[in-house]
Amino acid sequence: MKNKLRYIILMTALCLLAVLHNKVAVHSQEDDVVPIINKQRATISAVELKRIFTGDMTRWQNGGSVRVLLNKDGQTYEMFAKKYLGMSMNRVENLWVLKKIRDGIIPPRKVSSLVIKTMVSRSGDFIGFIKRSELDDSVKVAVE
Repeated sequence: MKNKLRYIILMTALCLLAVLHNKVAVHSQEDDVVPIINKQRATISAVELKRIFTGDMTRWQNGGSVRVLLNKDGQTYEMFAKKYLGMSMNRVENLWVLKKIRDGIIPPRKVSSLVIKTMVSRSGDFIGFIKRSELDDSVKVAVE
């Protein structure tokens, strides 16, 4: 009887540790995605970032059209959508389809992290997101 109770307690503890480890791993993955802008552009608020990536803000505050680039890597896109937009990647995609139908707004292109970094570094109109590990001094994090 004592051995069975010890076994149950041990298995319960192991299950709890596995759940906690999984939550920590997911959280650290979400922290690994950052929105980026041109180094010459002022950082933006989290609210502005969400408005940009949902198509509600199409012009920068100091002029120029906002040109959104989406990361074609599904995992990176999903992490960004959950962390910064509070929704799934599919929900974001559906919002852009509605914007196209209703307002005639062309949905953003899905491109690689390298293309995102290149375009953002060359023009202040672009905004995108990449893995933090891909961040270098050619661009800066968009949100403080």
